[in-house]
Amino acid sequence: MDFLMYLMTGNPRTLILAIPSLLTLIAVIAVVVIGLRALLRIDRSLQELVARGRDARPAPSAAPAPPAA
Repeated sequence: MDFLMYLMTGNPRTLILAIPSLLTLIAVIAVVVIGLRALLRIDRSLQELVARGRDARPAPSAAPAPPAA
């Protein structure tokens, strides 16, 4: 809000007041970006694990398994 006051008035004193809110906004954006990147990395890892699990399974055979004695 203080930054908008600076933009409207052009007064450097209001820019000094706007610095904390601008830093907070930058920090929030950084946290969101880092969080989204982490979620995408987790999603990619899970997809790789699922793909490996599918590859590791034996192919289903046409003949039924013999009964255990």
